[in-house]
Amino acid sequence: MRVSGTGMVLPGIGGPVRTAADFWRVVGSGRTCLSAFHHPDVPLRIAGRVPGWNPADELDVPPRVARRMARVTTMAVGAVQQALREAGLTGLDVSGDRTVLVVASMQFANQEAERYFDALARGGADELGMDYWLTGTPGSVASGLCSVLGIEVPTLSVTGGCNCSLRALEVAHLMLRSGDVDRAVVVGADVALDPVYLASTVHEGAGGFRASTLSPDPGAVRPHDEQQDGNAPGEGAIAVVLERSGPVRLRFRTSRRNGRNPVDAGKPDNVVADVTALLEAAGIGLDQLAFVSGFAEGTRNIEDLFCETVDLLRARSGYAGPLLLTNQEAAFGHISGCAGLIKFVAALLMFEHGSVAPVVGCRQPYHRLDATPLTSPAPVDGRHALVISTGAGGDATSLLIEHGEGGS
Repeated sequence: MRVSGTGMVLPGIGGPVRTAADFWRVVGSGRTCLSAFHHPDVPLRIAGRVPGWNPADELDVPPRVARRMARVTTMAVGAVQQALREAGLTGLDVSGDRTVLVVASMQFANQEAERYFDALARGGADELGMDYWLTGTPGSVASGLCSVLGIEVPTLSVTGGCNCSLRALEVAHLMLRSGDVDRAVVVGADVALDPVYLASTVHEGAGGFRASTLSPDPGAVRPHDEQQDGNAPGEGAIAVVLERSGPVRLRFRTSRRNGRNPVDAGKPDNVVADVTALLEAAGIGLDQLAFVSGFAEGTRNIEDLFCETVDLLRARSGYAGPLLLTNQEAAFGHISGCAGLIKFVAALLMFEHGSVAPVVGCRQPYHRLDATPLTSPAPVDGRHALVISTGAGGDATSLLIEHGEGGS
């Protein structure tokens, strides 16, 4: 398999991250793009917000067209537009039934809901019109992409937990492997900064779990660190153009036993079973992994679950050697519909640049973690990387990447 183009609209410093080069400058250096945030209804103080995003200017579309799209759709359009440009393609080039467009998002356009209800209360059906169908449904993101970029292809929408973009990548990969299509465009997008979502991330449950930090310091988000008090929500989109043949081999394992929220259950069994089956099917041991991109994100409950996962993986495999960890959650914040694809693209760039990027925000590694989170870049040693992305309900997707000649 080959990734012929990548594009994104992600939080940056001074402007959006749009290209693979922009992305690597952040990821490779271990920088954070989190910034101050204020919403009158919640005590959240920092978030991964895309600075200076003006769709009419960035997408080169008339203002009336930009106004008709939800913010999440404009970011998805920007990411796919850049990915196609990098691949040397136009909307016309990818049109036809040999290409598929797969859109992943956990919230879709949830931030639009308040506006819909206000419009309905203010003026009834005539005031609301078709806004819900145009901006608030899963299909609205795909239709917005196709109409603005002039793409005529079959489309799929994938949702679920925070692993949904990695699952979307898996679906596209299966279609490429089966020969159903010759090319796939996969985009993950979310704008997780609406009051309903934010209120849930700052709420602390009876078990002490709270997703978002209440600190005003962007440096407070610290995956794999001794000090942890939560993550930061974010917004953005990331897209890849995939071709059938190339130097990357992918193997996926998706959860076979769903139904338990990994945070509530506090048990790593499902994730470990998936990863073990994936590695055994590939004939790869933990000792052959150049690095692991895990699912801990700066929240102590999830960090402890990840520690238990590593312990159980070691016990089942009998491996006591080194495991290098990388993690980019603190670079852009937790963007549910993008998380898996961010890990995937970051991993590919690490192979390309020959450098494993550090864990953003990690200063003093967590004493319970039987692995080595990188606090500075390290050379890539090997051809395999393990990417794990988990979601609510116990749903998880594990990905083994083999980077080299003759992959598929």
